[in-house]
Amino acid sequence: AADVSAGTFPGEAETVRMDDAVLAEVLGTGELDRATGEAVAIPLDADL
Repeated sequence: AADVSAGTFPGEAETVRMDDAVLAEVLGTGELDRATGEAVAIPLDADL
């Protein structure tokens, strides 16, 4: 608890970095989430 109070936890040993590709997939910014071309409007869009 002393390390938490001192602000030294988590330290380097307790910290990990997620792989950038996994992080992009989780956040919805991965390759499969990108549009492949220009978006086509659908008829329902005109009602908005």
